[in-house]
This record gives sequence, structure tokens and C-alpha cells, in this order.
Amino acid sequence: MICDARTFGQLVKECRKRRALTQKQLALISNVGVRFIIDLECGKPTCHLDKALKVARMAGLKLFSADQSLQRNEAAHSDHTELVEDGDEGVMLP
Repeated sequence: MICDARTFGQLVKECRKRRALTQKQLALISNVGVRFIIDLECGKPTCHLDKALKVARMAGLKLFSADQSLQRNEAAHSDHTELVEDGDEGVMLP
């Protein structure tokens, strides 16, 4: 379970490494700076959420809610369903 920025950053780092991506490569495909990747992976709590979610998605991390009613609402919004991709690392949020 993701409880804080540090745990989220560690998951992003693990996923990035599984995909054999460097921090620079992940930054390039996520359209963010390398400094942002470093801060995110170190658990900086003030990282921008939208950028952090994009980086996580590009690293292969998928996020979804354990609440079934939220999953149905997300299905109606295509920009949110991008976070759930088959075959990638998954983390269930409460």
C-alpha cells in the first residue's frame, strides 16, 4: 500500500529499473527533467501530482482503486484509465 511520497517514489524507481530505463530516459519519455525523476524517486513530498502520475505510468506502474464504484467512474474518463495497463506492475489503492 502506498502511504507516502517515499513509498511511491520507491515503486517508480523499481518499475523504471525493471524496464531497464535510466533516469534520463524516463525523464525524456515523460517530458520532465531529470531533477524531477530524482526528487520523485527520493520521495520528495512536494512533487507535482500530475507529473508524478505521468512518470509512474511511463515507468510501467499502474494505479487503481480498490473501491469498485471509483473504478466504474474512472472507466468513463479515458485519461484516468491509462493508468491501468495489462502486464505492468500494479498497486491497489484503498
